[in-house]
Amino acid sequence: MLLATCLVSRADIYLFTGPIISPQNGHAYYLLSSSKWTEAEAMAVSMGGHLATIRDAQEDAWVFSTFTNYADRMWIGLSDAQVEGTFVWSSGDTNTYCNWALGEPNNLGGVPGEDYVLYYPASHADSGKWNDTTDTDLANGVVEVVPEPSTLALLGIGASFITAVARRRASKRG
Repeated sequence: MLLATCLVSRADIYLFTGPIISPQNGHAYYLLSSSKWTEAEAMAVSMGGHLATIRDAQEDAWVFSTFTNYADRMWIGLSDAQVEGTFVWSSGDTNTYCNWALGEPNNLGGVPGEDYVLYYPASHADSGKWNDTTDTDLANGVVEVVPEPSTLALLGIGASFITAVARRRASKRG
């Protein structure tokens, strides 16, 4: 029901695809339609998440390869809008992984305002690397929703129960 409410309140931004669950971390990822970074982040928050936080090279490669078939340019949750030159994740995560393209972040040769980060598209020489750009650019937002610990626990209990039932049935047959 939350998702339907989100879509009604932001009719100009819609869910393009997802959820797609990462096999690496169990987080749910969604791809939004094209919008400004700030609009995509607001939509992500209304969905219970943020634009994607990239924690390591494996997650970076997975996010890019998973969604690049759907979108040319994709926002992630990194920005220096609060303090120029200090990039932080919209999720509040403090990890230090980055994958900047050579010469990035560059503020377009020193012009301030390139505060938001997206992937260079597959067609670009720096495909999959990060670029800082302005909030006037449009790209598809990659949303990451981290399940609550209680949800993960319930999923684990459910998976254990299903496995136990399957083993019991198999042992009765054989």
